[in-house]
Amino acid sequence: MLVEAKKGEMLERGLAVSTVLQSINYENTDGVRDAVQKIIDKDKENIIIMNASKEVIYSTGKIEEIVDENFEESYKSALLGFDAFNCKYDETAFRSSITMPIMHKTYANGVIYISQIDEDNSKLLVDIRNNFVSVSLAIAVCGGMLVALFLKMFSSKVSALLKGVHQVGSGNYNYKIKADGGDELSQIAKEFNMLSEKLQSVEKIRQEFVSNASHELKTPLASIKLLSDSIVQTQHMSKEDTLDFLRDINAEIDRLIRITENLLYITKNDSRPVVTKEVCNVSKIAERCRELLAGKAGHQGVEIKVRTIDDCRVIGNGDMLYQVIFNIMENAVKYNREEGSVLVTIEKTDDLCVTTISDTGIGMAEEEKNKIFERFYRVDKARSRSIGGTGLGLSIVKDNIELMNGSIEVESELGTGSTFRIKMPIAKG
Repeated sequence: MLVEAKKGEMLERGLAVSTVLQSINYENTDGVRDAVQKIIDKDKENIIIMNASKEVIYSTGKIEEIVDENFEESYKSALLGFDAFNCKYDETAFRSSITMPIMHKTYANGVIYISQIDEDNSKLLVDIRNNFVSVSLAIAVCGGMLVALFLKMFSSKVSALLKGVHQVGSGNYNYKIKADGGDELSQIAKEFNMLSEKLQSVEKIRQEFVSNASHELKTPLASIKLLSDSIVQTQHMSKEDTLDFLRDINAEIDRLIRITENLLYITKNDSRPVVTKEVCNVSKIAERCRELLAGKAGHQGVEIKVRTIDDCRVIGNGDMLYQVIFNIMENAVKYNREEGSVLVTIEKTDDLCVTTISDTGIGMAEEEKNKIFERFYRVDKARSRSIGGTGLGLSIVKDNIELMNGSIEVESELGTGSTFRIKMPIAKG
């Protein structure tokens, strides 16, 4: 920019001199001197005026001290009618020159050569350069410090994440990473903490499951051990007593089988298997369950009725839906009173099929309704064990319904009975 400004300045100066010389006899030395001194800056500029024969008409100093190394070439260009500008910068000054033709009609009959030494702009440029270097160094130092600080922060956060991974990998799910700030690493730390909380919750559920499963398996095993010891240790036990003990052992073995089957089924459901969906006739499934439970219900004096208000077909899995309805109906029979009843109602509500199973059984307290779908939970533990319950049935019911995109609700009153409502999406078409 300084060079372009300098070129424009010297072109204006040269044009001014050329215009003046065209209006006077520029071979008159006195006239030329008077005209030129009014235009040029004699403190920092020199001028040479020559004719076409390279004779000096006027000069402000010695020729060899004024001209630069490009003078000869510039002189020839000026005689051809071209301007020639040269600029050179050193540590002390801008050294500029311009060579211009003095035109007479269509040809050049003389040459103007103006040279200039500008120390002020040179000093300004040196100051700018020095300031730029200083600023650059300051920026580099600050940038280096910021990079070092960033790397330290980054390294500390990465170290914290690695420590957290190691802690959680070692089983310490309570470990939390400090997650201050809004940068990406802080977000990762927050996600890590959420993951560790989920792992902690899963681990707690796993421990409870193992503990409950061990307890449930231990109970029938302890009974079998006690009964078998009684047979072994009792001499001359009658055949009838031995058969009674063996029947009790057989019942405990059946209970062990049911617990094992339920545990295997729950483990399978926990892996969230892909459920094969099909169109299921709810009324037919409910009738089939009623027929299978008729003997047990009759033995207890419980009446089972299935009332189909609307013929419902739902999208689900036939085996899973059968297990859901059978399990709830079986519980309704098991936990019913003598001469009680179980009513199954099937009807449509909007786009849902609602299967309602009501009984006149023992019911449950309000605070227990939210717990009955937990694994191994029993409302009446003594009665549940006496009739072979495992505490896993309703947990399996809830898992199956959710896998089929359905829902289940329960209403109950202690001493009056319970009502379960299963809602499933109706099959279209």
